[in-house]
Amino acid sequence: MTGSSDLFAWADRTCAVIAFPQERRIGRHRQIARTIYDAREHPNRQDFLLRRAVEQMEKMLLDAGVPQREVLSQRIPFILAVEREVERLEVMDRLGILP
Repeated sequence: MTGSSDLFAWADRTCAVIAFPQERRIGRHRQIARTIYDAREHPNRQDFLLRRAVEQMEKMLLDAGVPQREVLSQRIPFILAVEREVERLEVMDRLGILP
């Protein structure tokens, strides 16, 4: 082969893969939401439970090698998903269909 080939001229590129996208972990959101909803008479306990869940999620991502910046970007989608599930439980309770 003579001359230069573009095939080998590319530079290494990195990609970011989120192994555990937080907005898609519905089962985990529902589990946390149920625990928070069951503590509805104790607002301080609800805050503690949510904080602990966020800390656990962040630790899991950091342990998996996800960069700190990306971990922080997953915090809000996680919290919003849990809050959405708590609201769903409130509606189900009002309708009398809460399991």
